[in-house]
Order: sequence, then structure tokens, then C-alpha cells
Amino acid sequence: FSILATTSANRGTIEAVGESQLRIWGTWDNAGGEIVARDDATVVMQHGDHATRITGGVLRTTGNGKIRGDGAATIEDVTVEGTLHIQRHSGLHMANTITNDGHINQGAYDGHGPATVYVDSALTFLGDGTLAIGYANEIKMRAWPDHNAVVVNGPDHTIISHGAYIGENPNYYGDQRLEFVNEGTIRCQDSLYRNEFRTAGAGFVNRGTVVIEPSPSF
Repeated sequence: FSILATTSANRGTIEAVGESQLRIWGTWDNAGGEIVARDDATVVMQHGDHATRITGGVLRTTGNGKIRGDGAATIEDVTVEGTLHIQRHSGLHMANTITNDGHINQGAYDGHGPATVYVDSALTFLGDGTLAIGYANEIKMRAWPDHNAVVVNGPDHTIISHGAYIGENPNYYGDQRLEFVNEGTIRCQDSLYRNEFRTAGAGFVNRGTVVIEPSPSF
């Protein structure tokens, strides 16, 4: 089943159940609404001419349900309950506040990247959930920015890095690095790749806890 619309508004519940698959395109005003994948259902935020952009509301999975971004999809000011997948050879744009009360899997169980989070503006992770980032996967600014974006890991939120790259070095397009503020917990775990924070501006500010576990460098 697909919902193809340039602009949509959801104030209730859109639920995929069983082994169904729901594909959505276009701009979604989801404030007050929820999009749910239950059982073995899958919800796919599509790319293409009208890439999905979801603002507000809840993305929820139960059982083996999956919600995943595809290509140029964007989420902003949403709450994640359950699991959100950011898959290899794909990515997901994020902006403003992501309240993660579940688990965001950024290529952590699929091995080598790229599974990329593109920061469209200042980005804050809140909630008591976990963002797990697989090796050589990245959190970085979108192309051609006019400033360094600030990423905040909120007080109760945990980032687990299995060799992730946060920000990037100056390149052909200029200085596209991030400023990163940690108020929660960062765990750098064993990986074939180094855990790297490539930050600019105010750089890396730690007000929380950073744990360096066996083998990785930081």
C-alpha cells in the first residue's frame, strides 16, 4: 500500500500490521499523530521526486515491525518508540529535536557503512533511548552548508559508536564539520575502525559521560 501526496496531514493513527508494507511519499504534518508498524509489517519513508518529510508526532514499532528511511527522507521534531532503522547504502536527514525513547539503528548490525545521518540544521537527541552507529557510518552536515551545525546528545540519551565518524574534515566544499555537545552518554566500543569526532567551531563539549571500551581509539 502506498500513500503518494505532495502534502499530507495525520492527526490520528496510520498502522501497518501483519506482513504488510506501507510506503509514504511527500511532506507529512504528523503533529498529534502516529505512524505504526506492528507484527512483521514495514513502513518505508520513500525517496524520489517527492521525498518523505515527516514533522512531529510519533513513529512506533512493536513486535518485529520496522520503520526505515530510504535515501533523501527527512524527520524532524518526531518521537521514536520502538526501533527506527537507518540502513546501509542509504541515509536519513534529521533536524531540530528527535525524542528517542526507543532505539535508532544506524547500520550497527549491517556492518560497514555508509548509513548516514544528514544534519539539516541544529539537531538535538532527547529521551532515554539509544542511537547505535555501525563502523564507518557517519553523522554529518548536508552538502554546501553556510555554518557549522550543532548536534546535542541530551542528558538521558545514549550514543553507542562502533567506529562511527561524527562530522568530517574540511574538503572540496569547505569546512562542513559539526559542533558536538554531549550531555548524556557516549560509549565507544570495539570496532575495525576508529571512533572519530571531527568537530569545528566550539568543537567537542562534554558535560556528560564518555566511556572508551576495549580496542577503539577516540
